[in-house]
Amino acid sequence: MAAALTGAPALAQQTGPEGMWGCEMTYTALDNSGNRTSGYVKKYMMGVYQGGAMEARGSTLGVGGQSEFQAQGQWQVQQNMFMAQAQGMEQSAFGTMPTMFIMMGQLASDGRTMSFTNETPDPSRSYIMDRSIFMCQRQG
Repeated sequence: MAAALTGAPALAQQTGPEGMWGCEMTYTALDNSGNRTSGYVKKYMMGVYQGGAMEARGSTLGVGGQSEFQAQGQWQVQQNMFMAQAQGMEQSAFGTMPTMFIMMGQLASDGRTMSFTNETPDPSRSYIMDRSIFMCQRQG
């Protein structure tokens, strides 16, 4: 019991990205009226380690069904923005294929969450044609 109490303040004070994260990424393609035309959701655990290494393991659910992935790569923080890029493999009903993993997140001041929303306008810049939302919560 005492160990749990002494461990809690250290976790609350951790503001860097190192540690385990439970994450969800949602990608949505939109038409010019703002209606969803396609998309997918990734749910994964991400380990962020000192020295810049990271790994992610989880699943993707989209129109083609569910697939499982794992990836290893590197991370960095620039101006409080966490950025990870990794290569790995994804297993689906269509077989095993190489995959690229990218994650971005603005670190919260308390170090417990990170999130980021990216919207891409169409070439004429008259509407948003796709949106990616990243949300992670520190685990443990």
